[in-house]
Amino acid sequence: MNPRVDYGEWLGHFDWQWFATLTFRHDPPKPLTALRKYRKWEKSNELFLPGNPYSFVATEDGSSMGRLHLHSLVGGEGAGNIKAAWADWFNNPYGGRARIELYNPEKGASFYISKYVTKTLGEWEVLGSWPEYQHIVARAPTG
Repeated sequence: MNPRVDYGEWLGHFDWQWFATLTFRHDPPKPLTALRKYRKWEKSNELFLPGNPYSFVATEDGSSMGRLHLHSLVGGEGAGNIKAAWADWFNNPYGGRARIELYNPEKGASFYISKYVTKTLGEWEVLGSWPEYQHIVARAPTG
């Protein structure tokens, strides 16, 4: 049993629209504060991505980039407005650089983000409306 593979496979069951990497403009916050700021942004995604958006977000401590940042998978109906979502993150007082792209399951983002779930320093969260996925959410790995 490999927890990273288990989480990657589990995340692969959802219909994601976007894969995002989000940074912070000023001194990076602590992981739980970063997730709180993400929650505010995720709520605004309702304006940019129709159909009750939902997301999976994980913190990365920044060892490779030198700063804490977030990786997120975002789902909803249709492709939505990535440019508007990018501008909303960038123009917020806490926001920094953002890379938001259409999700491509062939690129392995669900496995990439899963490595931060299995790190002891990583924090992660499932957000939004997941009613049609309750049977999958209930089978989330525990490792």
